This record gives sequence, structure tokens and C-alpha cells, in this order.
Amino acid sequence: MKQECFYSRTVSIAFLVLVALHFPVSSVAQTEVQIMVNGSWDYVEDPNPNNDPTAAGRSLNRIVLVAPQTASHNAFAFSGNDATKFKDASGAVIGNYQIPKPGVYYLDINNLTQSYSHKPLPADLKPQVCSNIKPTWQSIPTNKIRDIIYNHPNATGMSRFAISLPTPDYYTTYGGQFGFSESKVDVNPISSQTPANYTTWMVLHYWVTSLPNAAPSATFTGIPDDGSIFSLVSYTFTSSSGTPGISVVMAAVNGMNDYSCDSFSQESFDHATALWGLTRYASFPAEQASGSGVQIAGSYPGCTKCPPGKVCIVSGGSADCHACQTSINGIIENSAP
Repeated sequence: MKQECFYSRTVSIAFLVLVALHFPVSSVAQTEVQIMVNGSWDYVEDPNPNNDPTAAGRSLNRIVLVAPQTASHNAFAFSGNDATKFKDASGAVIGNYQIPKPGVYYLDINNLTQSYSHKPLPADLKPQVCSNIKPTWQSIPTNKIRDIIYNHPNATGMSRFAISLPTPDYYTTYGGQFGFSESKVDVNPISSQTPANYTTWMVLHYWVTSLPNAAPSATFTGIPDDGSIFSLVSYTFTSSSGTPGISVVMAAVNGMNDYSCDSFSQESFDHATALWGLTRYASFPAEQASGSGVQIAGSYPGCTKCPPGKVCIVSGGSADCHACQTSINGIIENSAP
């Protein structure tokens, strides 16, 4: 496994150049759409893409977003290219945006080309990674990946959200306010390591042959772990400005955050480390005590945690969740696509 320390707002998906040989460039007019992946997700090549229950996914290369279920974080999916908008104007979480239960889910895009003929523009931002952990590989066997994604309970005994979606033509880092964050991450205990920035919000770029103004342009199906019925959800790529998008978010919205060390991010990092059976360590900078998820760069006073009887600051939730995103066996690259 290649340890690339991508911050929690999205990531980069790498696919073999050879795959492009199987998808000739189409001369049909195409329109760009984007999926904004934000939060403490890990990225894995889908080992069983044909498990997608919809016909749209059966001939596609796919990746899987994986995140363990934690006490503080919820998963969300919704129309729109602003991945912070899982809350309404009052700051309340929008209930029908939430993916309510752990399980395996499939996001499919109507009229998708998946030709890989499109390339990043010179102005696009490439992903940044944690310099401390960049050279280290920790390989995860394919049978373990299958177990974690598809089996419940899996060998770890941990619940997880797994969202399979088509491999994008390419990926970039979001260039707005929450594009990058800071941490210390290493395969060795954190002591004097130098902080480094890495990507917190990645944009996955796709092209479609048509994009109806009102008709659904993507579908979301699911198989919850508890065997309950998950009704098909339809999404439309929308935007108030810029390229139409759909957002997939793992955000901290529950419980109390220790702002001296961003304990929400530490929780996500620790759970993901345990889920994959990795050896890695992290330290996160203090945050402004406002629920905004805004870091105080270079400030590492250390965790005080929240022992019984101690009152910690209650967070209003933030989509800028800084847990380190992980590349499972190289699906996330540390260079520009």
C-alpha cells in the first residue's frame, strides 16, 4: 500500500494508462460534470465492478471510496458542486442528504463516456501529499480489500461505508478555501517531523454525451449491511456557478471536538488505520474554536482529549475533515494526473 497523505476533502484517482486503449476517443459532443469527494475517505480500485446492480456500471472501470463508521462522522451525498452544503442556512444537518447506514453503494452517471481522452489544464492544481510518508508502501492483499468492502461483519469487525463510482478521466485539487490542509503523518511515531500540506478536497472529472436540464443525471443504489431496503436515489449535476457537480462527503457533525488537536480528525485517522491494519501515526494542528474546521497552521499543542466530566467545545460540524486520505495499493498517486 502506498501511503499518500491526502487531506480529508478529496483525492486523486490514478488508473493505468493502458486502460485508455480499451476506450477509443469519441467524436460525439461531450459535457463535463464533476464529483466532489470530501472527507476522510480512502481510495481503492473496485475489485468486483460487475457487482453494480445497475446496467450502467457493468462495463466500466470503477473505484471505491471507503470510510469506517465512527461516532463523530456521517456520510452524505447530494446534488451540487459545493461539498460544504450538507447543512442548511441555520447550520442544521440536512437529513435527506445523509447516507443513513453502513453498506456498499453504487453511484452511476447517465450518458457517461469514460474515454480518458481529457487531460488536466495547465492551471489545474495537482494533489499535494505528506512528505513524511510519501516513500512508504504498505501493501494490502486483494482478498483483504474484498473482505473489508463486501463482507459484514468483515475480519476487522468494523462497519464501513463503501461507495463505488466510475473511474474519472482525471482528477484535480479543489482550488477554493478548503483545498489544502496541514498535518504530520508518518510510519514512525510523531516527534520532530515537519508539517506538510496535502489535498483536502479533490475534484473527479467526467464527461457525458448529454446533460438534461431537469432529468436525473445520476443514480445512487445501495445494499445496507443490515439487510434493509435502500430505495434508489436520483441526483442531477447542478451548480450555482461553474461546472455542474454532485458531492460525496464524510463530515464531522456529531459529538465534541477537542480543538487543541482536532480530535475528530484523529478519530477518523485512527479508525481508518485500524480498518486496513496499517502502521502509521498522525498529529493534527489546533483549530480555531468556531466549528469552522479552520486550522491554526503550525500549532501542535497536543491532545487534551475529553475525559469524563470535562466539557469540550461542541462543534457545529465541518466538511473540512483533516483525516489523512490513504492510497490503497497505488490507486491514489502523488503526482499530477
